[in-house]
Amino acid sequence: PHVVMSTSKRKSSNNSSPTSKKRKMTSTTGSSGVISNMNIGFIGAGNMARALVEGMLVSGEVNKKNIYASCTSLSSLNYKKMEALGVNVTINNKHVITNSDTIILAVKPYQILDILDELQETYKELTATNPLTGVSKPPKNLRPLIISVANGVLIKEIEQKTQISWNIGGSSMVGHLPVIRCIPSVASAVCAGVTVYTCGKYCNETDVKPFQEIFSLCGHCEEVPEKSISALASLGGSGVAFMALIVEAMTDGGVLVGISKPLGEKIVAHTMISTAKLIIERNWQPSEIKYAVSSPAGTTIRGIQVMED
Repeated sequence: PHVVMSTSKRKSSNNSSPTSKKRKMTSTTGSSGVISNMNIGFIGAGNMARALVEGMLVSGEVNKKNIYASCTSLSSLNYKKMEALGVNVTINNKHVITNSDTIILAVKPYQILDILDELQETYKELTATNPLTGVSKPPKNLRPLIISVANGVLIKEIEQKTQISWNIGGSSMVGHLPVIRCIPSVASAVCAGVTVYTCGKYCNETDVKPFQEIFSLCGHCEEVPEKSISALASLGGSGVAFMALIVEAMTDGGVLVGISKPLGEKIVAHTMISTAKLIIERNWQPSEIKYAVSSPAGTTIRGIQVMED
């Protein structure tokens, strides 16, 4: 078949004001079905990749047979953990590349460019008479969406490495693959993650829609300018650790006055959820919540005074 690679660009640039992509923490995929037959590949099978896979499977919208993941070693713990989830696991990156409609780069930042070199070589080897090395059939998608979850690697660096070429019979093509850079959080594993993302200049709306559906399965998804993505990642990604520290500190306070640790953790965690719901669903400001709870000369305002000191 003759396949034409789209080079259309989105109207909004990375430096424009962000477009709000507020999504509920439940998927709408069941109605639109954009990703129902899509194969999702992960190059890298560490904590973040596993959290995303778990969220997709928990949502019930992605079949484990449609997920592929590559790992460095058959004996590695990451390989065993991913295998236990029932997805397709391999130590061959090309197997993921050739079987996926969307390829998620879930490796360390310093590994990204080497992985992209391998992706380019994979497509260079494609011809009608010369199958890809290590595989027996052409890629499932000749224009896969590339998603990077590596912090610190700019879209322009990735796009420099995603100009690919392929040849099928008498037809050939050279062009750039669409790239989206995002920072998810480990809470994606329970479909409560926060993902901020920026689209590259070779993305069009057809590329963005499956991305939004995939990551909305795992929680809240928000498009932001690339210049803000690292700072927002600290809030949404690292913020999980900061919130955990608050839970731990408040739990310790409960233990100090005789509350068991398991019970204290549960109460504090649910209190954090209820506070978040007031902010998200009722649009309350944190200061409104503070004064709604605080009575004059009461224990709450005295506790806040101690915390602020």
